[in-house]
Amino acid sequence: MTQNQSTILVNNPNTKKALAVLQKFAAVEATYKAAEKEAKEATELIKQAMIAGGVDRVTINTPELTGYITLAERTNYKTENLDEVDPKFHKAALDTDKIKAEAVLTGALPAGVTESKTQYITKKFKAVE
Repeated sequence: MTQNQSTILVNNPNTKKALAVLQKFAAVEATYKAAEKEAKEATELIKQAMIAGGVDRVTINTPELTGYITLAERTNYKTENLDEVDPKFHKAALDTDKIKAEAVLTGALPAGVTESKTQYITKKFKAVE
């Protein structure tokens, strides 16, 4: 872009409006990112406290807010060597749905499959009107 084209673009009224909107957006985005970081830290603290206390669900009922926080668990399956796993548990990659069904049905994982679990929390809040 030439200097003349840049000058015309900057002096265009639509460009000035767009820049003003972008500046407002940048300020809002910075606030959002800071709030998101605080929310993630708070979520992690709540999760650790729920795990340590053996609490599965917290119900919130205040004059301003109602809702709940639930501790959930996710199970993942993986293998280091797909050839070690029975072909009936294959699709393009490891068929984790079939592996989960087999583990529930027989109580044991197929050969060559390992299991890992992660805990996370779910939240639902609603402002009281």
